Amino acid sequence: MKRRTSDQIGLLWNELGIPDSGQGYPHYLIADRSGNILIKNSKRPSDGDALYQQLSAALHP
Repeated sequence: MKRRTSDQIGLLWNELGIPDSGQGYPHYLIADRSGNILIKNSKRPSDGDALYQQLSAALHP
């Protein structure tokens, strides 16, 4: 896989509905099975309980 240009990365953020404001990798989001983004800026896996709460809220709206 080749490295993406800044323009390509900006298009990806726009497609995901996340404003391109110097976003970087890694970036976490929560999507449903259909690919709809439920949470655009989710917690990191290392955030433990905070991420669990976001996942729980996404699964049981």
